[in-house]
Amino acid sequence: MSLRKDNLIFFIIGIAFFIRILIAMYQPHSGYNKGPMHGDLEAQRHWIEITSNLNIKEWYFYDLEYWGLDYPPLTAFHHYLMGKINEIFNICEDCFTFEKSRGNQQLETILFMRYSVLIADLLIFIPSILLLLNLINNFIKLTFLDYLFVLTCPSFILIDHGHFQFNNICLGLSTLSIYFLFKFKNIYLILSCICFVFSICYKQMALYYSLTFFFFILAIIINNFKRFLFVGITVVSSFVIQFLPFYLFSGGDLNIVKQVIHRMFPFKRGLFEDKVASFWCSTNVIIKWNNLFDINTLIKLSTCFTLLMALPSCIHLFIKVFKNDNNNKLYLLQLFLLNMIICSFSFYLFSFQVHEKTILFCLFPCLFFFLTNNNQSFLSELVPLLSTISLFSMYPLFIKDNLEMVYFLSQLACLYFILIPIYRERKVTAVTNVITGISIVGMIIIHICISFITPPPRYSDLFILFCTTFSFLHFSAFVLLSYWTQFTIAPQQ
Repeated sequence: MSLRKDNLIFFIIGIAFFIRILIAMYQPHSGYNKGPMHGDLEAQRHWIEITSNLNIKEWYFYDLEYWGLDYPPLTAFHHYLMGKINEIFNICEDCFTFEKSRGNQQLETILFMRYSVLIADLLIFIPSILLLLNLINNFIKLTFLDYLFVLTCPSFILIDHGHFQFNNICLGLSTLSIYFLFKFKNIYLILSCICFVFSICYKQMALYYSLTFFFFILAIIINNFKRFLFVGITVVSSFVIQFLPFYLFSGGDLNIVKQVIHRMFPFKRGLFEDKVASFWCSTNVIIKWNNLFDINTLIKLSTCFTLLMALPSCIHLFIKVFKNDNNNKLYLLQLFLLNMIICSFSFYLFSFQVHEKTILFCLFPCLFFFLTNNNQSFLSELVPLLSTISLFSMYPLFIKDNLEMVYFLSQLACLYFILIPIYRERKVTAVTNVITGISIVGMIIIHICISFITPPPRYSDLFILFCTTFSFLHFSAFVLLSYWTQFTIAPQQ
């Protein structure tokens, strides 16, 4: 890499990080001054309090009604580490005092939590993105705008640094897994498996990508027993390492391990929470699913719908990778990303208990497909629009968090500095321009309705439903187009 390009990359990282700092330091977080539960920042602070002060066997049992720990083990260990670092260096005094710091909204607490996400970006998310972008750059020469498009995507920044979450760690580990996988060497294959298992063990939403990794890796190892054995041992041992401490430090009590797994999949919360752009929420206006079926039936129904939507794409991916006639790595990467898009959207649209924030896991592979395809397909032309729609689908959440101002600024900045320049640079078709124009007008109309028109008392969520259903229609069309693209895409010469 040349010195000039190195300087350009550092400049892009500087822009991306500066935007993150601005949002983290000058915008409210989820649940700010909204007791008694507050929001996600308080949940994560509380998990540091739990893991720092309780025995490991109590972590997933303690006061489950108040932000009980419900993420996988690696999240718990991460919060334990943050608590220990705070103890050693006395960074945030009394911020995590057991049973006395609940609802702590002091500035030093907020800064500690905000800095933690920024550090995770610097250490994991941004480096992993750059590694994968550099890999893609070996196939297709990327531009300044391409790097900027991925590193400053507003959906990820507003959720992690505005609303407050640690999606960057899970997505960073998933990105590393893709990078190692496409090095196509045995040692990197093992590293890919470890990284992906760790991403699942940090946040269970990484399961959105599990079918893609399973079928792709199966296709490249099925004819090699030694590789098959190494991969199997790696995956199993990586999971065991994560759950083993709960077994060992509880005196060999398997019920502790079962509780961890049980907390990871909270089926009792129902088919969906709040308003989300999923199939179930969008069609619930007409079909009252919760009245028609009990929870067990809905779990089975949502699982069947998810698999039916994803499996044809997975089988196609397996066959193509297994045959691998032309050994075209770029083509295999495009197929991998297309299947990743389809599987993640299948989970988002049809699986049980989906949150609006999980659209991030669908958008993420779309960004990379956009870069690899270089407008060779209609689908890739629509990815910048999808980025805008994804952010729009979370607007009801930003209203709750008082993040409307930064949301609108992000949409306008992304439109002016990213979407319009990309469309000009890549010379998209007239159809794409028309669809983008119509979609933007639709979003503007819905924003006007939400902001200035009072809905009928009987239908107080009417305009919010307009927002989520409008997004659902776009996501559904995009996943169908992804199917068409996967089955028709040809290797680039």
